[in-house]
Amino acid sequence: MPEQVTLRDYFDAQIGRVEEATKARLNSIEGGIEIASKEMDRRLESMNEFRAQLSHQATLFVTREESESKLIATEARLEGRICLIEQQVTAATKGKISWGVALAITVLSSGLVAMLAVVLR
Repeated sequence: MPEQVTLRDYFDAQIGRVEEATKARLNSIEGGIEIASKEMDRRLESMNEFRAQLSHQATLFVTREESESKLIATEARLEGRICLIEQQVTAATKGKISWGVALAITVLSSGLVAMLAVVLR
């Protein structure tokens, strides 16, 4: 004959099984949350390292003010040299510019203009 169980014992046993299953699910969920949290921390740490690297790299860039002042100084030097070359050519030819000298001055001038155009872009 099957064992007789009271209704109270039956429900207590069922509630105990449900509680055990619920605890097992909660433990599993907590474990998953912990793993996901560690992975998120790892990802955020690598993102922070990347941000720090970008910040450091940005400190190495030339500022606009620096580049413009150097460009102005370079332009002034080049203009001075062009004037000096023109004076030397004028003095050497006493106002008579040969085709070769004129060509050299034109090439130098256009080269300087092209270089400035590239730098100013």
